[in-house]
Amino acid sequence: MCSAVFLARAVESAALPALDQVDAKAFDTEQSWPEWRGSAELDLVRSDGRAAIEDAQAMARGAACLTAAAALESLTADLLPDHLAAPGGGLHRTFVRLLDWIGIDPATRADVVKCIDVVRQRRNDYAHALTGSYWASPGNRPHTSFDLETYLDTMHRVGAVAVWLESALP
Repeated sequence: MCSAVFLARAVESAALPALDQVDAKAFDTEQSWPEWRGSAELDLVRSDGRAAIEDAQAMARGAACLTAAAALESLTADLLPDHLAAPGGGLHRTFVRLLDWIGIDPATRADVVKCIDVVRQRRNDYAHALTGSYWASPGNRPHTSFDLETYLDTMHRVGAVAVWLESALP
């Protein structure tokens, strides 16, 4: 998981200078060839350059979120006693089995399950986006956009669940 976060941060820090370079190159082109100023071709080059960098940012953020969700699912499966473990249960089902085993109050359970479901939904959205899935998302909600805010929120949720788990385990 550390490698995925490192990669997302590296892409994030490289993106701003790269975006500036795309804009500077377009500006230089406009200055060198005035006939290109305001042209659709130059706008297309600029937007394609920006889109490639922004796509790399979203991919790195999504990969880090996917990795964090997988790490949480693996941790949850490892914490379950053997008689409760079931292969291929998925993050939500595995975590609910763990919560049943721990035995927590309903309010805390609802908060933790909500947190897990947000992480699960984002992980699934990223996986479907990678495969080019055309399937509509449940309830016709829009697919997750892996902007910086979503990435940070997902990582915070995973961390909060891990900290909660540490305090709740018998």
